[in-house]
Amino acid sequence: MKQPDTLDTYLNSHWQGFLVTYGALLIFVKEITNCAEQFEEERLQTMAEELAIALDDETPAIRNSLCEFLPTDKDHILRNVIDTPNGREIINMFNDSSLVQQLEHWLKEHPQRSSRLQEILAELLYRPPVIGIYLRQSTLIALVSAVEVLIDALLFGYGWYNDQQYQSISDPAEKERNIEKNYKQRSWEKRWEKLGQVISSDDWQKWKDEWQEIIARRNVCIHRGGRIDQQYLKQAEKYAPEQAQAGRILLVPTKYLQRAMDVAIILAFTITQAAWRQWSKHHELADKAVHHLTYELLCQKRSHSIIEMANFIKSIDIGKERRPYVIVNLAIAFREQGRKTEMINIIERLNALKPLPRVFQIARYILHEDYDNARRLMQNTGKEYLYRESVRPQWPLFDPIRDKPWFRALFHPR
Repeated sequence: MKQPDTLDTYLNSHWQGFLVTYGALLIFVKEITNCAEQFEEERLQTMAEELAIALDDETPAIRNSLCEFLPTDKDHILRNVIDTPNGREIINMFNDSSLVQQLEHWLKEHPQRSSRLQEILAELLYRPPVIGIYLRQSTLIALVSAVEVLIDALLFGYGWYNDQQYQSISDPAEKERNIEKNYKQRSWEKRWEKLGQVISSDDWQKWKDEWQEIIARRNVCIHRGGRIDQQYLKQAEKYAPEQAQAGRILLVPTKYLQRAMDVAIILAFTITQAAWRQWSKHHELADKAVHHLTYELLCQKRSHSIIEMANFIKSIDIGKERRPYVIVNLAIAFREQGRKTEMINIIERLNALKPLPRVFQIARYILHEDYDNARRLMQNTGKEYLYRESVRPQWPLFDPIRDKPWFRALFHPR
């Protein structure tokens, strides 16, 4: 396969490719799993109603009993039903010979009800309402694979563009085979080792241990049906759930999956940026990637992710064109989290940019809640200039003034 002419273009292409896959998974997490939970809730209610009719009992009581035996989207570990009060009670009941006799009598007296009960229980065992469990597991597996593909591409790119021992090979196919022998890794342990060799910055390693648990959970989901083994306990010791024991079944709760999405984008971003800054002489596309990611995370109401990697972003030597946008986006993130002192400290970095473009003078007024001066300056500037400066009315900077009539008139004139 023909590679791009420059490392800068290569890195940008693979970063954008990762974002496409990541964005699709993010939509899946937000939308599809919600649909699955709704479907399972409806199915659980239907089963409870049918069991209530068959057993001549109340639907809420039956539903509560069913819920005790089924996992929820908050469980990290599949519950052992034998350890539940209802589970122990059922075992004790079936060990009682008098109860067995009563059941046999009930079967004879109510053949239609007993037949329907058997059908309902068989359906429950054959097709339990656990679609959400499988969807979350599948998403986690795809997420880890997406990061894996990105890192493998980064390592290959280093070999193709920067490793001098391969630059004299004229045949692209031969060059690719030789690079893959050295840079295509078969395990995450080797990926970590190789990344440490070719990237001098270790900022990304802050999230390595947490990602290692995510990898380990993905592995037991694929290879062991979710059953915890000693390898998982060893690899995930810092982030394994408290109840984790060999032999128990690991699940993927909704909040855990959401956190995995956060760790994935943070880890992928910090590794890619660290590599980009070190390996490439040109950083215009890298700067653009920082600007766009912080903007998109703000629009997705994920300012917590920006703050988590704020120190890394502040350490990047971003070019003059993108620097003020990134500074403002960092300040917005702190504002969204109610951290006013940090927000003000970030805004002060704009003072070093002289002359300060008008759009960032406006941003400074808004972040300081000086909306009168922001209004005056925006109205004097006009939307044509603001649009020319790559300002969108959807920018979360404008959230506090978005509903003001003058703002709507400026960007959305009738």
